[in-house]
Amino acid sequence: MPEALKDWWPVISLATLAGLPLALSAMSWVVRRGLASQDDLRAALAPLVTDVADLRGRTQRLEGEVQHLPTADDIAELREALARMEGSVRTVAAGQEAQRQTLTRIEDYLYRDRGK
Repeated sequence: MPEALKDWWPVISLATLAGLPLALSAMSWVVRRGLASQDDLRAALAPLVTDVADLRGRTQRLEGEVQHLPTADDIAELREALARMEGSVRTVAAGQEAQRQTLTRIEDYLYRDRGK
């Protein structure tokens, strides 16, 4: 340390100790002034809060609609029922074909007898 500062050392240390709280207070004030106030934050976040509320409502409506949609198990059951129905329709069609052939033979017989 230079000789000139040795004479002033007690004054410098006292000034530093006394000025430190003032400097901290001044820095705190500057930092606080640079930050946004709660009103500013509320004003900036208001559109986001509205968007979140809108999304919450839309999600609830979608959940209500999705609740009524069929599940994978429902679709599987429907496919099985359609396959059974297709088999039944084929059986009925085969029976109708047999009836048609029988009716055709009866008509042929009746038309032949008419012609005699």
